[in-house]
Amino acid sequence: MTVCIIPARGGSKRFPRKNLIKIDGIPILGRTVTIARQAGVFSAIIVSTDDDEALDIAEHFGAVAYKRPSALGSDEASVVSVCKDVLNNFKITNGDFCCLYATASLLKPQTLKASQAMFSNDLEAYVLMGVSEFNFPPVQSLQLDDQGWASLLMPEFKGLRSQLHPRTCVSNGTFYWGRANRFQQELTFYSKRLKVFKIEDDEVCDLDYPEDLEDYMRKFKM
Repeated sequence: MTVCIIPARGGSKRFPRKNLIKIDGIPILGRTVTIARQAGVFSAIIVSTDDDEALDIAEHFGAVAYKRPSALGSDEASVVSVCKDVLNNFKITNGDFCCLYATASLLKPQTLKASQAMFSNDLEAYVLMGVSEFNFPPVQSLQLDDQGWASLLMPEFKGLRSQLHPRTCVSNGTFYWGRANRFQQELTFYSKRLKVFKIEDDEVCDLDYPEDLEDYMRKFKM
């Protein structure tokens, strides 16, 4: 059994109800459910939400609509706790699952399918994380103090030739694949056996703030 869990909390202080914004008449959450369905790799797609409108959208687009406990509707509720709740409530103890972010509606179904194939063929991995590369080497990052003075965040890399920098990438707010039994033991997506799946930039846009919608629309129209 391979399930997709889509966390879709109704509240968001930075970008209220971003999951429900309509793009060409279709809610972002509905687009993400459709992508999961078109990937053709899931036996069930479960939307976990505290929002009644999101429940209706989930059902309309063919997902299982699950009203999460009220305690998991706060800002403090983590995606790990949401996935744990779904796995426990639906008694999913074995098999693989994908935590697919509700705003990951720029993903192509074939990308999701390819990531599932990679994860299912690498039995040593406990988690497969969707990632992006940095535009600039993160070891050159500067940190700012309260007075605006800047200093190297990682001074140990000062002066090191760029070809000697460590290979880096970052989680990009699209998806995590996990083994249900291992996830219940570790309760983190930063597993001790973590692999990554690189995603093209035009399929990634993290909607943290309203102004991010402009970048989303630019990529949506590409």
